[in-house]
Amino acid sequence: MPLEHRNELQAMLAPYPHFYLTNVMLGHKPVGGKDIFTELLDVNNNHAILTGDTKLLFRHVKEYKTCPVLETRIDSDEALHVAFVEKIQVQAQDVFGDNNGSTSVDWMYWCINRAMEWQWFGPGSPSGLRDGAYLDNSLDEHVCAIPAMTVGFRQGRKTHGLYRTRAALLQKELAARQPSCSSGGEAKGMSCLRVWDELEYPVLQIESPTVAQTEKPDKKGKNETDRALDNGRQLAKQHFGTETEPVVTLNWMIRQIPPYYMNPPKVDRLKDYAMSVQIGQIDAFKLLSKAKLKNNVDKRADGAGKIVHVIKTRFMQHQPTLVELGKARVELFRTFCLPSMVHQSTQNFFWLIYADPLMPVELMDEMITLLKLYPHYYLVSSLDDKRGDGGKDIMLDIKPQDFKTGDTGNLYAHLGNDAFPYFLESRLDADDAININWIEEVQRRANQVFDEEEESRDWMYWCINRAMEWNWIGPGDRKPLQQFGALVHAQPYDERHFCHTPGMTLGLKLWSTTNTVKNTAHHLLYEELEKEKSPCGGNHSGTDCITFIGNFSFAALRSRTPTSASMSSVNNKGGKTYRLAAEEGAERWENAIKMFALLPNNTKHINAYFFQHMKPILEDNLRGQCTTGHS
Repeated sequence: MPLEHRNELQAMLAPYPHFYLTNVMLGHKPVGGKDIFTELLDVNNNHAILTGDTKLLFRHVKEYKTCPVLETRIDSDEALHVAFVEKIQVQAQDVFGDNNGSTSVDWMYWCINRAMEWQWFGPGSPSGLRDGAYLDNSLDEHVCAIPAMTVGFRQGRKTHGLYRTRAALLQKELAARQPSCSSGGEAKGMSCLRVWDELEYPVLQIESPTVAQTEKPDKKGKNETDRALDNGRQLAKQHFGTETEPVVTLNWMIRQIPPYYMNPPKVDRLKDYAMSVQIGQIDAFKLLSKAKLKNNVDKRADGAGKIVHVIKTRFMQHQPTLVELGKARVELFRTFCLPSMVHQSTQNFFWLIYADPLMPVELMDEMITLLKLYPHYYLVSSLDDKRGDGGKDIMLDIKPQDFKTGDTGNLYAHLGNDAFPYFLESRLDADDAININWIEEVQRRANQVFDEEEESRDWMYWCINRAMEWNWIGPGDRKPLQQFGALVHAQPYDERHFCHTPGMTLGLKLWSTTNTVKNTAHHLLYEELEKEKSPCGGNHSGTDCITFIGNFSFAALRSRTPTSASMSSVNNKGGKTYRLAAEEGAERWENAIKMFALLPNNTKHINAYFFQHMKPILEDNLRGQCTTGHS
């Protein structure tokens, strides 16, 4: 069990001296307390008991050989009636006490035939049940239910005569085989079992996706809904002490469990292993060579025709103290973002990565190391990354000392230069990748719009049409996903008129005023242009001023990991999506290499990094929710 889970359990149980958390696996086989004596109180196992008064336990266990012993089974997600223990002890006293007459019973079973059930209904349920529902769960009267099943012994040392079988078969076999539960043989068969109904609901059972063998508990039909108890919450509080607020929280938490984990697909492990080996053996160098890349990392950006193209990326802005989160984002930048830029089919651009000036030296130095090989890649220690100003913000707001890498002379020589009248500004998040042919394609289109049209526009937006997603899966049960993550095919964006941030590009003529540029949230851009009919030059307005580039199967790749500010789309896909990601793994990875220079072994490293550092990453991300802006 992870340490944080164990610590949380210890904190819950600590106030109760007779509640014991142990780190020993005790079996369900009833042995009259012998296992406690031999396993938990073993002098060689001093750390087996984590909570509770061990002296109190030892004092009572020493008496187990000569006094009655009861063992009740209850799962960690079930609840006993608040009067259950008292009632069962009274019944045991009646069975094993000295006033029991001539019949001397050595052992006895107690079973229930009725329970209350808390049903998780999921977010699609009727409004009255969205916080769960309490149902009457009358059990088969001929079956001994496992919840609250109790075995009693007159003396803890006399357990050898107990008739043992599965709970579901107990009543049937006791009736058929008539085993004796008394030394004299007077009590036998069904006399050795009490199915009691002294309490209306002795047990509260939980039916949710966390149950190991659940049968789609979020798919209950109308008949199940109809048997919800009108006064279920009141009865649950009365019988089991449950409060409404924690139950509402629990229902919300269950909704956050990714569908993949609720109903994991059946897998062929041999095929999965073969697929993971196949992915690991892909010849990435050969695939990248076939893409006929034209980049030269030593080449300075000289403009693309008449275009100056600036790509802007934000890194850890307004979050400089979140070191563990920053380290994880450096790894994502190294794996996804940087390779896709290094392998662009043209290097005619200037890439500015804006980092928080207060970012720790170790993170700043790591980013400098990654970028210093490329003279047209600039690490900028600044929070001033205005957009849509045609480069004026770079010339006016950024000081020379803010540049930590890059050839600033070449950058300033191009900005505001009449020889380059067209300015492109693209966005790229630090944990995403852009298609290695995207920059060349958007520059080609900008030349067509600004230089070749008779009545050309003054400004124009270009958006990606579709993205691939890389999902950090976590400890799933499919080897290709465990090792390399899942490559997921997202739905096309142009059909929904949704302009996503990766590669989102604004083009301007330098002599045009930027005041006319429609500047709004990326997801509202198309909608507002369509509504307001904003003019963008010539006879063009509204949706003439934006287009989705459809040349690419996937124009960008978005990483979905616990480092994102909103945790958007992290592990929220269904089983079919992840099944295809595993079964089509080799083909998808070959495409990801050719499109984004994304290497499987690098994502394997990322997966391992997240497994090892998840707790501090999530703690930092939680603290980061209160910071200004986005990173």
